[in-house]
Amino acid sequence: MYVPLQTQTIQRSDTFVLLIKQSVHFRLVTPPCLSLSVFRLEPATPMFASALNLEQLNVLNRAFYTRLSVRPDVAFTQTDLNGMICTRCAVGAERTEEADIFLAFQVLCEEANKTLEVWDWERENVSRTGKL
Repeated sequence: MYVPLQTQTIQRSDTFVLLIKQSVHFRLVTPPCLSLSVFRLEPATPMFASALNLEQLNVLNRAFYTRLSVRPDVAFTQTDLNGMICTRCAVGAERTEEADIFLAFQVLCEEANKTLEVWDWERENVSRTGKL
């Protein structure tokens, strides 16, 4: 059965949005618009939830995007939305399958975990030694 490209990309985007909403790592920053989603790394774990201010979350999200941007298997873009550093996902390729969305989300989670590990190590090191 033929599904128009616009309908297909919105369905794929809806899948991505659902994964973001269910994640403990990410938060949607704006409501999705057609096939565009804007989100950021904003861990809901007790250690991070209330401990980070906007500036620290922006530094964390820049580090996260730096990791994503060197990956050859996914393509996201970074944006500054009213002073908030975010990542954009636009699902628009005709050949994008639902499995590709799950793989992209898996990459996001992997890079989020790595970014948070480094962030935690740096914070621990600074608090222990007073310098990075």
